[in-house]
Amino acid sequence: MTSAVEQEGEDGDTMLYSDLHDLETFQAEESSTNFKRLKKNESSLPKIEEKIKGEPSFLSPESIKAEEMQDQIDRKELTSQVEKLRAENETLKRNICTLYRTAKMEMERKDRMISSLEDEIERKSR
Repeated sequence: MTSAVEQEGEDGDTMLYSDLHDLETFQAEESSTNFKRLKKNESSLPKIEEKIKGEPSFLSPESIKAEEMQDQIDRKELTSQVEKLRAENETLKRNICTLYRTAKMEMERKDRMISSLEDEIERKSR
């Protein structure tokens, strides 16, 4: 019994892989299949071109202009935020300086008070 892969040829020799197409037949079939695909794609090409023309592209002048406008709006918003943060920063700096000076003055006042009380204690103890 012979398998599909192993068959006896006309001259009695065993032909291996006789069920496979020869190279020329394969190339002809492949070429035909590719030609059919090209024809099919070629017929749909005008439809695809129309669809592309109808839809705005990300590189179209309108989309670039819209993107530039959005960038300008974003830049203005960011500039506004930066100005607000700068103003807040200046206010905080002023407040911390005022707080520091107040604390320093309060410490000096208390130091004077302590010195005064120490002097009073020393006078009473004599």
